[in-house]
Amino acid sequence: MKIYYAHSMALYNTPQEAADVRLLKQLGFEVFNPNQPFVQQRVQQAKAQGVGNYMATVFNPIMDDCQAIAFRAHKDNRIGAGVWHEIKYMTGQGKPMIELPHLLPDRPLSVEATRAYIRANAV
Repeated sequence: MKIYYAHSMALYNTPQEAADVRLLKQLGFEVFNPNQPFVQQRVQQAKAQGVGNYMATVFNPIMDDCQAIAFRAHKDNRIGAGVWHEIKYMTGQGKPMIELPHLLPDRPLSVEATRAYIRANAV
């Protein structure tokens, strides 16, 4: 299954990008990473031609060739406009979506803190 890896340009060419692609491949996906020269060339051509919505003209045809989307939000869990477009486009076609988790060091709780958290947040 081919999966589209949606992520902020701020992550291009970073260890996080490499780790995400590696993880998706380990899960058995064929990964399309838009951080490729030919994609950036298409974006620049669309902008030079005055195409207003280059996301639709450049990225939608690429996503049409994928069966699912995996995305990574920013560390504050916000999602940039480009990634949001990609999520809406793919899920609008009924394609499955995976959010890649942030494994930050301040997330794990001790056993005692977990119990206290559950008691405080029980419904």
